[in-house]
Amino acid sequence: MKIIKNYSCIFITVVIVLFFYLPVKSQVTIGSQKASQNFSILELISTEGGLRLPQLTSGERDSLKLDALTDSVTIEAAKGLVVYNTDVDCLEFWSGDKWISLCQPAMGNGTETNPYIICSPESLDAIRDKPDAHYKLCGDIDLTDYLATGAGQTKWGSNGWLPIGDATTPFTGSLDGDGHTISGLWIQHPEAGFGSVGLFGIIYSGSVKNLTVEIDAAKGINGGINTHVGGIAGRIRGDGSAISNCCVKGGDLRGGNSVGGIAGRVDHGNSSVTCCYTSINVSGSNGIGGVVGQISSDVTAERGGSLTNSYATGNVTGTTGVGGVAGRVQNSGNLAYCYATGAISRNAPNTNANYIGGVSGRVDSNGKINSCVALNSSVSSTVVSTAYVGRVVGNADGSLSNNWALSNMTITDGNGSPKVTINNAGNVDGADMNDTNSKTANWWTTVPGWDNNIWNFVNNQLPTLK
Repeated sequence: MKIIKNYSCIFITVVIVLFFYLPVKSQVTIGSQKASQNFSILELISTEGGLRLPQLTSGERDSLKLDALTDSVTIEAAKGLVVYNTDVDCLEFWSGDKWISLCQPAMGNGTETNPYIICSPESLDAIRDKPDAHYKLCGDIDLTDYLATGAGQTKWGSNGWLPIGDATTPFTGSLDGDGHTISGLWIQHPEAGFGSVGLFGIIYSGSVKNLTVEIDAAKGINGGINTHVGGIAGRIRGDGSAISNCCVKGGDLRGGNSVGGIAGRVDHGNSSVTCCYTSINVSGSNGIGGVVGQISSDVTAERGGSLTNSYATGNVTGTTGVGGVAGRVQNSGNLAYCYATGAISRNAPNTNANYIGGVSGRVDSNGKINSCVALNSSVSSTVVSTAYVGRVVGNADGSLSNNWALSNMTITDGNGSPKVTINNAGNVDGADMNDTNSKTANWWTTVPGWDNNIWNFVNNQLPTLK
């Protein structure tokens, strides 16, 4: 047996030497006595097996360090190198400056009806190269290795994921998660002036739907003092911008102003977040919410953003404009059919006015909150001279209607004392309800009037999205 193997190795070596080093055009057929075709140099013929290419993980592939080549001759010679990436189960080739998946080009053309198919961290990262195209995930994507030892680490190092889309080149296309999860996401950009932070930085007249994002539990998302920080997007704006049927869970998310579990800011042009939920802790300064940090409008205050049919279960802390679902609802912004269960608190004692609420911290003129439910364990403010604290909303200059809150909620005002609440569905404290109500299916559809085509209602459980 050893003799046969040794002769096989010698034979293969001879073939390789003849094929690559003899200055004669040779046509070789292996596995058959048939003559090779005129157009081929080497033919492997078999009915019992195939050609097995080198099988590498993304980390092993990146250890080849082809992107570090500097000699022009070597750079040209490396083009076309092919490996089988075991992390994504796909053939990839080196184009001269990056690895290209052979799965994607044959799957989609980037149009709405035939989107590019995203199957790997590499192809997810490549969305930034065509931010106006349409995309769809083919399966779950884990960014852990990509950001720890792969191309992401090479490009961005200790900063983690670079958000897709910024003020100069926002994401204007669409991404359909198709029910899949992007896990292992972490971002560290505490430095001032970086810009919007999230899986996407800025979405302008674009959309993301049917996606779960799992933030790395150890590293989280840290936007430092930057404005607009979110799990899906830092900011969405422009006509038709939408995030729907999405979830963010896992590690903590923190930033400066306008910080939310799904999006930091939902801006003008009738931008919307709908049918989303979060199960993360969110913290920041001004405009901090479990789902959205700030819902705003354009300068005319006529076309505001909206947040509907969503919920949050994590704790939310901030300085002012802090709410379980949305930090602030400004101008013609709209918040409806939402609930929160986490503890809401102020995290920085000072003499400035602050607004803290179970659903939203503050509703400005023309803003609206209706049919929302505050199921928070507590809503509290540190000792401060001017504090506005409410079970549903801290302070409201806009419209409140049909909102409800747990009657046994612990609520503490700026003096550190229990607040005397007012039982009124159109007031900042909302109307009284209890734990039994919150887990009675019929209560949700008849009292706040929620839609059973959107929500699952099961007795002894809180509502979940379909």
